Amino acid sequence: MIKKCPICGGQKTIRKGLSHGKKRWYCKTCQTYFTHVNHKASRLNEKIRYLYYDKMLPMQDIADLCGVSRMTIYRHIKELREPTNIPLKEESPSSQCGIVLQMDATYWGQHFGALVARDHHSGKVLWHKYIYTHEKVEDYLEGICFLASNGYPIIGIVCDGIRGVPQAVNYPYQFCQFHARKRFLDRLSFCPKSEAKDELKSIIKHLCHTDKESFIGSLNDWYTKWNEWLNATTGKSKKKQRYKQREVRNLWLELQRVMPILWTFYDRPELGMPNTNNDMEALFSGLKRKMKSHAGIQKEQLIKMIDAYLSKPHTKRRKNKT
Repeated sequence: MIKKCPICGGQKTIRKGLSHGKKRWYCKTCQTYFTHVNHKASRLNEKIRYLYYDKMLPMQDIADLCGVSRMTIYRHIKELREPTNIPLKEESPSSQCGIVLQMDATYWGQHFGALVARDHHSGKVLWHKYIYTHEKVEDYLEGICFLASNGYPIIGIVCDGIRGVPQAVNYPYQFCQFHARKRFLDRLSFCPKSEAKDELKSIIKHLCHTDKESFIGSLNDWYTKWNEWLNATTGKSKKKQRYKQREVRNLWLELQRVMPILWTFYDRPELGMPNTNNDMEALFSGLKRKMKSHAGIQKEQLIKMIDAYLSKPHTKRRKNKT
């Protein structure tokens, strides 16, 4: 007879001798010992797990629904162990279909965040990692290598353009156009006084809503018109020469540098890559919206709630055709 674990609800339990004359059991899932199953407590644990991890209700609301005190709910939640879902080799997709991997990070404060990798087509979170400083190139490579070693055929990556990642991966790389648009606009003033800056700002604003030929053509026309203004220098000697519009010129050079990875989705339509990481932003906004009612939560419980939220299937939003 297989006993169901009262802590995690798992059925991978085995006999482990006696305790005070009663049969003792061991759960391989949560690695805890128990002697008997309290069915009332087990049903309460299942209800609390559903309300806390799936619905993400505050403890006081759960206590009112269950008819117990808040400290009882706190004790049960502390005993619950939510296993972290990681992609298993037998659950990996077939090699015939490819995965467009969307990767992005979100933060709670300055020293804690989560880096998430998600399949664009299925909407399933395949891998995530907690970071305690800031995201690095090594963190992205760790997730990509982990998924590749588990049999996931990656055919493309969509990311927010962190430096070093496009050069370190051997997959088609798409720089999220919304992140690029925000990065470029932040380097220009809110209300440009010069006509050249104002024209460049209007061109960059249409980055996400135009095609490759139109965007590059508008940039080339802008450079032809304002070439002398952009390359104007100060000082007579070459050693003391400096560009008058250094910030705008650096922005122009960065635009030329990232231009190939801004239009990967346009050059490779057979991959089905999106041009933005909006699906990841929707995933993070849904998580943080549910976490608003848990202000001051301990980091251990926060990690459990994030694990539970990311393990659930998140269907992709579909635009209504008009």
